[in-house]
Amino acid sequence: SFNGVGDRIRMVLPGEYDSMTFLTWMRLDALPEGLGAVLRAEETVPGALRWGIDDLGRVRMGVYTPDTTFISPAKKTPFQWDVAMSKPVMHREIGHWAHLAAVYDSSTRVIELWLNGEMITRKNLRYGFPAKIGVAQIGSALTLGEPEKKGRAIPGRMDEFAIVNRAFTATEIREHYRNGKPRDAKNMADPVGW
Repeated sequence: SFNGVGDRIRMVLPGEYDSMTFLTWMRLDALPEGLGAVLRAEETVPGALRWGIDDLGRVRMGVYTPDTTFISPAKKTPFQWDVAMSKPVMHREIGHWAHLAAVYDSSTRVIELWLNGEMITRKNLRYGFPAKIGVAQIGSALTLGEPEKKGRAIPGRMDEFAIVNRAFTATEIREHYRNGKPRDAKNMADPVGW
């Protein structure tokens, strides 16, 4: 449960990966005030990945590059992230459990974003950097040297967060969603507190 700007999970995933799949169940209580961090690599090195939800309800994943010719989706200024971004979809999921998945494949230069077993966007990338996570944050993002920002927090809960060191197929993502889905995901009970 992520109730405040300081609520986060911090983890380390060393190494480089040609492809990765990220999966989680999420229940938003509201949309983030800015770009809420589902998973955010702390370093900005080529191949660093950041996955989030913005204040319009768009699911986004970006890969850091040395190229400064990308344009920031929010500020419309030069940017070094190649970003895949869905249409606004998460506003429909507020208060309900939803299954999110993201696939990064450097060999095919593709990012895919999925919601409840359906692909919501697919982006062809300019570069094929191996994925690097390193030190990362889940649920809220603290930028070192800056005050904590409420807009980088995910207001809600996550369950069954998984990272896989290969690209899942469409069939595998749909099976993961179906196998984890309760009979009525909209009325799914909250997990018992630890």
